Amino acid sequence: MFFNISLKSIAYAGLISNLALVYAKTDCDVLSDLFKGFKAESKISWKENTNSCCELSGIECSSDRITKIDLRENGFKGSISSEIGALSELNHLELRSNEITGDIPNTIASLAKLKYLNLSINKLNGEIPKSVCSLKNLVGLYFYTNQLKGSIPDCIGELTNINELCLDNNKLEGNIPSSIGNLSNLKLLDVEKNQLSGIIPESFSKLKNIEKINLQGNSGLIGNLPNVPSIKTCSYANTNLCVKEGSDICTNNLRKCTEDDFKKIEEFKANSDNKNNSNSNNSNNNSTDNNDSNNNSNDGKSGSGSGISVGVIILIIALVLLAIIGAVFFYRKKKNDQEEEDDDKMIRSLSKKNILPLDSQASSSSPQSPKPEKSFVVLSHVEEDDSLPPKLTIDENIFNYVDVNAKANLSLHEDSKISRASTGINQEQYQNQIQYQNLLNNQSYYLS
Repeated sequence: MFFNISLKSIAYAGLISNLALVYAKTDCDVLSDLFKGFKAESKISWKENTNSCCELSGIECSSDRITKIDLRENGFKGSISSEIGALSELNHLELRSNEITGDIPNTIASLAKLKYLNLSINKLNGEIPKSVCSLKNLVGLYFYTNQLKGSIPDCIGELTNINELCLDNNKLEGNIPSSIGNLSNLKLLDVEKNQLSGIIPESFSKLKNIEKINLQGNSGLIGNLPNVPSIKTCSYANTNLCVKEGSDICTNNLRKCTEDDFKKIEEFKANSDNKNNSNSNNSNNNSTDNNDSNNNSNDGKSGSGSGISVGVIILIIALVLLAIIGAVFFYRKKKNDQEEEDDDKMIRSLSKKNILPLDSQASSSSPQSPKPEKSFVVLSHVEEDDSLPPKLTIDENIFNYVDVNAKANLSLHEDSKISRASTGINQEQYQNQIQYQNLLNNQSYYLS
């Protein structure tokens, strides 16, 4: 029973899931959310739960799924809706030259097929989300001319397919991450006019395919340029960078390094090492504090199962509910079966009870011993075989009966003219015989 209930529950869950899919948002509904976020509801010219948006200029679809959005220079304001992450088939997103504000939504990480992402020339603030590093198929990333702050994420080096990385004209600060050296397919790097500082990582020497680099306008950059012979176009204006004597790289009239430059490089490296050690110690201390806190919590709540995830708890609750439902159904089924069995027993028992005669009148004047008013004939099954019809028999202990036919060799009826005196029976016996014959002839039985 419980197994059957579980199967039904799973079936219902599947039905609900299918209904959810039927009524789920289409890509055009997501595009509507984008337009609403941009305060451009007038652009929505299609009905809800349809795919008519694929006919809109700048929108391309394949099998009713949006694959390209090019909405540059539309004067959009507002922010980018987090619903954009539902466009799982999107490979090209162009929102350049609008007035979009707010943060870049983390849900952008769900756009696994995205190859081209251009949010440039807007008013985006906040930081570059680390979720961008999940876009492994990205070839071009353009966030230039915004108001982005914070640092360039270290994970940017995971975008190994990228060809062009343009983060210029923002408010980015901190060091250029050494992980950029992992971008073996990079051809263009533009980070000009930010607030970047520190040295150029030696890992830049691994950028064998880079052709253009623009670092100008970051006055905090110091030290010499790594040897990157493939660079053909470069710009280092308004920086404190220098080039080593005899270096075979694009310098664009960059000054030669002095002893003072090398000292600054050594000081920067020393400070970076101290900072890294300090961060490492702080991290270890925090880890120790967290462990102590967890231990104390566990001491106070022994066996509390605090490490169980929310998902596991929900699953356990669901299983308990299913078990309760199954137990209720099983109890009800068992109760019904028991009631049916009791009814069958009662019927079989009633078949052996006494039968009320059609016209029962006990004779109080009879010299015989008193007899029950409603008992004189018994129904019984032949050899306890329930498949056979019941047999009518007489309980001679309580029924004052004489077989008139056997005694007088006559058949009696209610209108019989035979003298009862000639047969030697009294009035009660005669009436009982008549009633018994009626029972046999009419098969009209009433249970007492």
